[in-house]
Amino acid sequence: GSKNCYRQLQVKTVFRCCECEITFETKCNLKKHKKAVQCKDDRNINVPLIMEDLNGVDKKQLKEDQDTSTMAVMSGGALLHRMQQPIEHKDFVEEVRGIMDINNLLDRSAVLLDLQDQPNENPSTSSMESIVDTMLNSMMSTGSETVTREELKSLIFSNNEMNMLANTVQGTIEGDGGGHEVDQNWVCSTTEVPTLMNRVVGISRMSRHTNMGEGANEVKFFILILCPTNIKGTKTALETARTFSTLFSDMSLRHALLECTTDLEFKAQIRKTANEISTRQEKAEIDISKEEVDNEPRFLQPFRGIRDDLARRLPYYWSD
Repeated sequence: GSKNCYRQLQVKTVFRCCECEITFETKCNLKKHKKAVQCKDDRNINVPLIMEDLNGVDKKQLKEDQDTSTMAVMSGGALLHRMQQPIEHKDFVEEVRGIMDINNLLDRSAVLLDLQDQPNENPSTSSMESIVDTMLNSMMSTGSETVTREELKSLIFSNNEMNMLANTVQGTIEGDGGGHEVDQNWVCSTTEVPTLMNRVVGISRMSRHTNMGEGANEVKFFILILCPTNIKGTKTALETARTFSTLFSDMSLRHALLECTTDLEFKAQIRKTANEISTRQEKAEIDISKEEVDNEPRFLQPFRGIRDDLARRLPYYWSD
């Protein structure tokens, strides 16, 4: 009455470097390894793979993991280029494109309230991928764009683990001990996409403070901006990011957005703040121009330049 238990064995030819004792699936990978670390001895061996002992691991994923580990051995890691530079706030008076973007892009933007970061099905990637996936599904729901989600994510993130945003804009605030530090309450991700036709904006209010990488450990608001590569200089990804980043650097706006219950109320509050900032900037410029006018003499003063010059030089004449 006992059942017979069988194990399936699959014999597969692999290639091993006997010096390093590393096994490769293809001879091409072995040659690349030998060239990188200058190993000489190699041979073909038959290795039995016990299918039952794989415990449901996907063979395709296993191959990708082997290739990834091979590249890591060959290169000893990757290089990461990081660059930071300050940029000016958007001047909504002088740069008319700012208000135009708010009026045009905001109506078409996707707003997600109380978004949660959930773990991915793929354990090798971070939960940030699930956040971006949710936002892209809402941002690209019109179906007018042909770009794929994978292409977009390859440009949005800077690594395969998808836990580092490639290009971001953040604000700075005065630190407790003096100086300035990064405001970790919000982050704006800006990406140029060659195959994109139109600019797309997504804004999410996270359900709780979320870790989005170094310098962004307590993010409450996440702005995702996608722009075509071939576009006017005033509409680039960075210029669009300057517009929305200028608004979200306003603490009063962020406090007001926490109280919004619908996406329409959320957008209306952003539009209201943009108009208020524009009014403040315009008033400040008027005040500066008035001061310049007030400092000018109100009557004709002949030889004023000569007299001012003599007044500056006179104290030194006696010492000379």
